[in-house]
Amino acid sequence: LNINIILNMVRGPKQKEVANIVSTVAQNYLSLPIETLGIVQYDKVLAMSVNNMAKFLTEKRESISNMCFYDIAGKIIRTTLNMNNKYNQDITEPAKPEVEFNPVTPSGAST
Repeated sequence: LNINIILNMVRGPKQKEVANIVSTVAQNYLSLPIETLGIVQYDKVLAMSVNNMAKFLTEKRESISNMCFYDIAGKIIRTTLNMNNKYNQDITEPAKPEVEFNPVTPSGAST
């Protein structure tokens, strides 16, 4: 199980620590490793875009939060491609039996 978190609307270093707290709690109490996939910094443009339901990713390409989104999307794509490559390698390798097959012939039967 691979769990990642994305922190959204982070305004400063103290808020970035939330990811470490969540990771520590998940590891200590659930034995689940959680990694931070990315951080989206607070941006007035993003807040206004959400409030106005504007097309943020396509119309506000120069904003800092937009760059954060594209960075995170790139990480997701690379992770997915790596997983697919590993899966494709696994299915193209011939299956190896876990137990050696030894046919048994009935006694008295000729082979």
